[in-house]
Amino acid sequence: MKRHRHLAVGIKIERGLWLDAELAYHDECHGLALLFDPTVVPRLIDLPLTPLVEPLKAQGWATLTVALIPTIEAEHSEERSFQIAELTERCHKTLEWLDHQPFLAPIADLLVAVGWGTAAAAAMRLIDHAPARFRALSAPFGRLDLAGASVLRQWDLPIQLVTAANSNLNLPNQSAWALIPAQQKVWTEIETDTDPEMVSPAVADRVVTVVSEWLGGIIPAHDS
Repeated sequence: MKRHRHLAVGIKIERGLWLDAELAYHDECHGLALLFDPTVVPRLIDLPLTPLVEPLKAQGWATLTVALIPTIEAEHSEERSFQIAELTERCHKTLEWLDHQPFLAPIADLLVAVGWGTAAAAAMRLIDHAPARFRALSAPFGRLDLAGASVLRQWDLPIQLVTAANSNLNLPNQSAWALIPAQQKVWTEIETDTDPEMVSPAVADRVVTVVSEWLGGIIPAHDS
């Protein structure tokens, strides 16, 4: 079993502004999972999507975890997390960065994406522009409604939405979900005894399990 290398990388989005990211890979990975997270945290390891890296590595994926909002923008992070056009552009910059890395070329055309929260809408828009490169999208606590009706109506890739039962996210997502014509679409609601708007450790663990198992079913696992 080969060990993944972990590399901290910076993705330039404009002069003097870079996205923090971490790549985990080895040369026998069968594909790359792009993990887009709009959460502002002091360290990349604290991102909600970081715990997903290990189970995806075990399935043979390389992963690229991207903090879409750099800490320098933390003061206005709540506003920026809802600027979907800006987040989408940063997702595109990530794909451009990927395409400029020759050592990743063997896995650059077998991609899946995971978008946390509002990043799910940005990831949907990204994939809408390059659908042939992606195999699936998972949206833990996603806001699919922010992707736009035209994107939703023509979506045909496998898609997963994960929310807490009784969450305020469920109402706006219901209208978006109804527009998606994809045959492979799964919406999982996680039961919780705590505030459904808060991600408790137990809920976070459940999200990691649900997302990794679903992606493993879409793309069969390879021994890493």
